[in-house]
Amino acid sequence: MSRVVQPWSLLNQLNRELEQFVGQVAQSEGDLQQAQWVPAVDIEETPDAYVIQADVPGVDPKDIEINVENGLLEISGERKLQKEVDERGVRRYERVYGRFYRSFRLPESADIDNIRAKTDRGVLVIVVPKKSVAKPRKITVEDGEAGS
Repeated sequence: MSRVVQPWSLLNQLNRELEQFVGQVAQSEGDLQQAQWVPAVDIEETPDAYVIQADVPGVDPKDIEINVENGLLEISGERKLQKEVDERGVRRYERVYGRFYRSFRLPESADIDNIRAKTDRGVLVIVVPKKSVAKPRKITVEDGEAGS
């Protein structure tokens, strides 16, 4: 007899395991006791910067904290539940509320003194510029006897 696998139950299980893992990471970092959700993130490298985009819809920018220490960029914050009165008393919450946490190890080329962040339509955009690198140049060796 074959067993029917419910795709939603697998996704829910994966989500719970991922949230548990992130909660453990957050605890090990010491900054947060537990993260209730994990924002999806895209990271792009351009010639001049690393651009991190994190989905944080419904999160007030004042509830987001970004820290850099020892080459580790940490993003944390909270999506707060908006209490609304429903005359019928029926509610269904599918979006996750509460604390979130992500961390990324920055490369040596990251210019941590000039990191910028903004939100744009529910997306947190963090731009980590690259350090300017001295371009190689050729040094001409003069002949000391030619001018004597």
